[in-house]
Parts: sequence; C-alpha cells; structure tokens
Amino acid sequence: MDNLLEIRNLAVQFDTKEGMVHAVNGVDFDVRMNRTLGLVGESGCGKSITARAILQILPPRGKIVSGEILLAPRNGSAHDVPRVRPLDLAKLNPRGKAIRRIRGADISMIFQEPMTSLSPVHTVGNQIIEAILLHQDKSKREARDQAIEMLRLVGVPMPERRVDAYPYELSGGLRQRCMIAVALSCHPRLLIADEPSTALDVTIQAQILNLIERLQRELGMSVMMITHDLGVIAETADEVAVMYLGRIVEFGTAAMIFNEPRHPYTRGLLESVPRIGQGHGERLVSIRGSVPDSFTRLAGCPFHPRCDRFMKGTCDGAAPPPLEEVAPGHKVACFLYTGGARPSAPADGTPNAKGGA
Repeated sequence: MDNLLEIRNLAVQFDTKEGMVHAVNGVDFDVRMNRTLGLVGESGCGKSITARAILQILPPRGKIVSGEILLAPRNGSAHDVPRVRPLDLAKLNPRGKAIRRIRGADISMIFQEPMTSLSPVHTVGNQIIEAILLHQDKSKREARDQAIEMLRLVGVPMPERRVDAYPYELSGGLRQRCMIAVALSCHPRLLIADEPSTALDVTIQAQILNLIERLQRELGMSVMMITHDLGVIAETADEVAVMYLGRIVEFGTAAMIFNEPRHPYTRGLLESVPRIGQGHGERLVSIRGSVPDSFTRLAGCPFHPRCDRFMKGTCDGAAPPPLEEVAPGHKVACFLYTGGARPSAPADGTPNAKGGA
C-alpha cells in the first residue's frame, strides 16, 4: 500500500535560555493512504511537536535540525501543479507560500482545545469560509453555502443558524465539531488529530471519534491520531507508533502492538491499563519513575533508567538502539533484539486491538 507521508530521521530542537531542548530525536514512521496511524506515548514524549513539525508550525525557538518529511504528490489540484516526486516539507520556509498551500488543503490539524484554536472574535462560519476562500476558487456566497454543508456533515444541529455563532456560544462538543469542519473544509488528504477528545466527557468523546472515522471513510483521507489513551488507539488505529522521549521505540499494526508488544515500554503502558474484573483494592500496575525532561541526554536507550529488563553495559552504552524489524511490519528499538536476552511472551490479558486476533 502506498505511503502518503514518510518521516525519516526527523529531529527538532528548541534553543532556550536554560539550554538546548531535544524534543524529537531521529523519528521514523510512515502514514499510509486511507489508513489511521496512532501515535501514542506519555505526555512530554514529543508527539505534538512531531505533528507541528509536519506543518511547520513549531512554537518560537523551535527548529527542524535534520530529517525529511516527504509528502506524496497530489495528481492535480486547484492550487498546485501535479508533482512526480514527493515534496520534502522539512525544507520549506515556515512562512513561505509553498507550505501555506499545503496547510489546510493537503494536511489539516485538529488541536487539543478548540476554545484556544478557534478565534473568539470571529464566527465559526467566517473561519470555515476563510479556509475555503484561501484554497478554492469560490465566491463568498458559495463558500458560505459550503461552510453550512460542512457543519451539517460534522453533525452540528441547525447549521444555518450555527454558522453565525461565536465559539463561546457553543458547547465543548459543538466547538470540537466546528474545529473538525474547519480542518476538513478543503478535503485534505491527511488529518492530524492531536488529542481530539481529551477535554470532552466520555459520551462526546465517543461521538467525536466515531465522527472522524466516518468522515475518513466518506472523504478517503488518512488520519494521524495523537493520544496517550490506549483505548482510543485500540478503537481507531490501523498502525501504531509508540513514542518515548522523542524517539519511536516500537512500530507495527495495531494487532501486533496490542497482542504481541515487544518493547518493555509498550508492555508497561499496556499493563498499566485498568481492567474489568480487577480485584477490589488491587493496586494498578505502573511504570516506575517518570519521563525525564527534554534537557536530559541519556546514553544508550532513553528508557533504560525505568526499564525492568535493563542490562548494564548494554542498555546504557554510547548509542541508542536502532529501530529494527523483528517480524514482517513490526519494528522495535530495543537491545533485547540486537544481541541481548530475548523477552518473555506478552502477559496474558493484553487487550485486543482493532483488527486484532
């Protein structure tokens, strides 16, 4: 299956007064056509920075220092001539016209909190219309009609009225639906959803996730789902990339990651998920320690200070373990698979994933 986006050896740094922050360190993964990639990991692992690097919307002092972000060519569009080779987004000027043509038209992003992403002084309709006029050759009347249709598509009640509403007049669930309408108004090929349901109650969470899945099928787009919630990943993802301290430590299909986790960090995340039927008063399993701050540069595997399978002299060596294929389509960055002892089989009770066995 063809790849829509290929990320190779991506590194992002922030030059701050306190020192150099290494937010992303040599990330490699692919987003396939019409598929959902789940990017999972604890807070502070670099998931959101990776997403922002794709669109060149890094916070101040952030800079891509190495790597490639290869976007497959689009065969004909209103804003660009057909390309025969992938376009490296990492080489584009963050404020240039080329990347502006990509944002919204080819790649769109849903942010974590719509109240801080939507303009509070413009109606939701005007914000959708602005995106349409920027990338499509349409009149204001046609753009307004399309905005109303987009609100209807994402399930906003009475879209003819809500198109003139301000974000503060809407509930959290409706604001998130409007944010999705803005992101999808130009039918992008890739939708990046950064924790799209975190600030919502569980009922609205399910509605938003089902909406994204339905729109993916109807519009034929790829989705990159960023979350720390393994339940969301199990329900939505086709492939999963597990991220830790700016690196991808495991990559594979959802069935592989949930049913046959190889990396100790992945197994720790899965074992820490509460299970139905767990005994009353029984303590939850947790990964000891916490994610180091981004100023820290650990020798060897970045997870070794917290790993129960730590091998002294190997895991804390000079270089980190490479991301290597241990089974067809299943990659792991762990010294247990590059000359050390083999890990035991996954613990029983590991939750099944979408499409899993």
